[in-house]
Formats: sequence, C-alpha cells, structure tokens
Amino acid sequence: MLADFTVNVIDTWAIFNNNSADFNVVLDFVPSREVTIPLNASCCISLPRNLTFSPSNWNVTQHVIVTAPAASPGTRQAIISLGPSLADDVFYQNISQDITLYIVNPASMLKSLIYLTVIRST
Repeated sequence: MLADFTVNVIDTWAIFNNNSADFNVVLDFVPSREVTIPLNASCCISLPRNLTFSPSNWNVTQHVIVTAPAASPGTRQAIISLGPSLADDVFYQNISQDITLYIVNPASMLKSLIYLTVIRST
C-alpha cells in the first residue's frame, strides 16, 4: 500500500483578498524518512515552492497560499500540481495531486472569486 497526502481546501468558493487563496496539506501516515512535495502552477504563484515533511512533523498541517495576478473580466483556469513527491521512503515516492483553480472576475465586482477543487492524478 502506498502512503498518501491530503489536500484540504479551506473554502471551495472564496473571495480573493489581495488576489490570494489558500489550502492545507498533511501526510496521511508517518514516513520513515523526509518527504518533499514540490508545488508548481500553470499561471499562479504558489508559496512555498516545496513542502517538506519528516517523521517528526508528518501530521502537522502545512499552509499554502496561492496568489493570482489581477485579471480582466472573465474566467481563467489554472492547475496547481503537488508532486510528484520526492522521498527515500518507498511508500511516499512519486505521489501527485492536482488542484484546479478557477479565477472568476465578474465585470460588476471589485474583487475576484476563486473556486478550488482537488483532483487525484496518481
């Protein structure tokens, strides 16, 4: 059985404050060694660029802030990729999840709306 990590979107629909939204990541099982999960985004800035978990902090939630550039009215889609994970622990190697991010900018609103959904990719 492969180990896994869980992504929890804080608010599925949220109003951007300063063009950012957030989600949390935590491992599901204690790893035998350090596990690094790289973050990549197709059009947004994800901070931090990597999440690192160890046998001592595996169950501590790590907070990720996604920042999107200001946009004109309309809807844009981006994919935030978590992984594939890097680990010496064979149970945590090459695990990935994607978050689909929709940035909705209605012409009548001063702020953007964001919709986040988690997709299991492997």
